[in-house]
Amino acid sequence: MRDFSVLGVGLLAEQTLPVGTTLFIEAGRFGKPLPPLAAEVRHATQLSNGEWLLGCRFTRHLTLSDLDQLG
Repeated sequence: MRDFSVLGVGLLAEQTLPVGTTLFIEAGRFGKPLPPLAAEVRHATQLSNGEWLLGCRFTRHLTLSDLDQLG
């Protein structure tokens, strides 16, 4: 994970995914996993090191509790 907000997340990946693809992100910390977070790929940008930055929008706004769990 590169960055996140209540609206979306930037993920680093070894390959690109088509815009519109739905991902289910499993996250959490301290032994308290969150239910999987659904996010849709909105854009993909290849970085100079060959990795892909996937800009994803969550299907719901995250709560403060969600953000706390994500760290």
